[in-house]
Amino acid sequence: MTNEPTIGGPIPADNVFYVKRDVDDYLFSQLKLKKLCYILESRQTGKTSLLFRTRDRLSRDGIKNVRISLAGLGTATAVEDKWYNDHMDIINEEFKLGLDLGQWIKKHEHLQSLRIFDKFIQDILLGNIEQDIVIFIDEIDTLLSLRSRFSTNDYLAFIRNCYEKKNDEPAYNRLTFCLLGVASPNSLIADKNRTPFNVGTPITLSPFPTDIDNNNESCKVMKPFLDYVQDMGVLKKILHWTGGQPFLTQKLCNLWVKQHKESKSIIIKNVDEIVESMIKNWEADDNSTHFGTIRDRLLDNDVKAFDRLKLYEEILENRQIDYNNSREQIELRLSGLVLEDEGQLRLYNPIYKEIFNLNWVEQEKAKLRLYIEEFDNWNEWKRWKQTNNLAYDLQERYLLYGTKCDQVQQWRINFNGDLSEREGRFLDVSQTFWGEVKYLFSGLPINEGTMESIIQSANDLTGGLHKFNRIVFNIAKNNNVVDLQQDEVQGWLENLVLSHLNRFKDDELFIKDQGQFSNQDDASIDSFALISTFEKITQKEPILFDEKNPQHRKLKDMCFIILDKEHNLRILNKIYEKILDQNWIKEVMAGLRPYTKAFRDWQHSDRQESSYLLQNNDLKLALEWLGKKPTPKLEEGEIEFVMTSLV
Repeated sequence: MTNEPTIGGPIPADNVFYVKRDVDDYLFSQLKLKKLCYILESRQTGKTSLLFRTRDRLSRDGIKNVRISLAGLGTATAVEDKWYNDHMDIINEEFKLGLDLGQWIKKHEHLQSLRIFDKFIQDILLGNIEQDIVIFIDEIDTLLSLRSRFSTNDYLAFIRNCYEKKNDEPAYNRLTFCLLGVASPNSLIADKNRTPFNVGTPITLSPFPTDIDNNNESCKVMKPFLDYVQDMGVLKKILHWTGGQPFLTQKLCNLWVKQHKESKSIIIKNVDEIVESMIKNWEADDNSTHFGTIRDRLLDNDVKAFDRLKLYEEILENRQIDYNNSREQIELRLSGLVLEDEGQLRLYNPIYKEIFNLNWVEQEKAKLRLYIEEFDNWNEWKRWKQTNNLAYDLQERYLLYGTKCDQVQQWRINFNGDLSEREGRFLDVSQTFWGEVKYLFSGLPINEGTMESIIQSANDLTGGLHKFNRIVFNIAKNNNVVDLQQDEVQGWLENLVLSHLNRFKDDELFIKDQGQFSNQDDASIDSFALISTFEKITQKEPILFDEKNPQHRKLKDMCFIILDKEHNLRILNKIYEKILDQNWIKEVMAGLRPYTKAFRDWQHSDRQESSYLLQNNDLKLALEWLGKKPTPKLEEGEIEFVMTSLV
């Protein structure tokens, strides 16, 4: 006989730590009455242990039974006919029917898989077994991952059909099913008209009793645990922390006893200290993945997870809420964090409350806002633009579009919370933008995936500049984009746009800012220093913005310059890089200093190549330019270059 609690997995038949609950007798009685039963509960609450105990009781009462674990049949490579064949093989072996299953299946291979299984149940199972039969279908939630392979609705409908045949076919009155798993009835079968759960009996697993006191009924039920820890106060404290959750109760009892057995070498901790260590280190030390399973179940499905978190947050704040059996409440209960208790949904235990606290909820809610990164960038840009009185708009660089936009808008419909005004504005602008693009291309036979590629490519080229994006969209629309695959769009569109640069040069603001490089009427700006700094920016040198530098301030205010996240000055987009290229920069420099090219070449030759020095008229122009009033600001080496040319 086992002398310590079992942590994880079913509790063996000879284990005295199996806690008999009211549900044990209830499930047994319902199955003896031939009722279709289902136990849809969170993990590690005693489903499988209850299954084994009930099977043992049924067998002792002369009722044949078998367990089919759907998880054991596999999902990754499941094929419908072989999946049903596995069912029949398990039943054939368990009941020792002696059927040559392979030959029998071959004889009926002209039939559909489910029809073969139906005949097996009727002709072979019921035809050879005269006693009552219970088939336990364990890990029923496995059906959710099989939907893409074959109709699991038909499987559940078949079980219901067996139940309904009891009235017309007496043999079926000897057969019943019990379904176990971690799933809501609504999630298992989409067709509510076919669901077996509106004729089945739900079985709810309650926690271990926590109201233990000397010689009361709860104390008698928990006596093996009391004998194990040998201290009523300790067991009460453990049950306080676990709320009677089966797995945690057994684990905490084991931790308590283990440290006392090793007390010669370690400092004995009280229950609170053990729990504190468990909570603090759960992600690193929880070998059973108990808490991780709860977290993953709660956060499964991004769109619905936010609703679950909001619901759980409400319970955290109010301790309990009215239970209305809604889909969201059922899914939250299946996570294991909360219990339904006398019409209320309440927290299961203080351990869960400490791990999955309000701060954790807020962090996870933030992660589940699918658009949080785009919104933060858009919001930051809007503030920066307003602060610096910028007249141009880059909002489309950060807007949502395509599948993500549709998902977020659907999430917004289901979202019951309050969005900030700015957040709502971001979602509105995104929806309008995506709608505008779809309308623009509505006359063309291209799918939304191609439209998404066009938008992404446009933003890569324009930096999200609204007016330039419209030009790019029209270029794409008018140049046979329909002939391209989605992954071909980016390179094709970039080449096409860069061959139409003249269409982007006519913007009034761009012309104005471009002209500032050669504007020598503003005495506060050294035009040559301005174009020289700009040249470094185009060469990808990191130029950290300096508010005190007049050239930096001037450049920052130009429509084709932007500050990156590190606050370096850089070119806004690829289009401006192509228009304001090195040839253009050299042309501007030549207009400002007639000897710029020669001076640069001389510098690059380490001031050794005399062929770059000025002669004749070039030298005359250079001297005239240097004699201007006010005296131009010179770079290092310019005087040496001119004087060397004179010599």
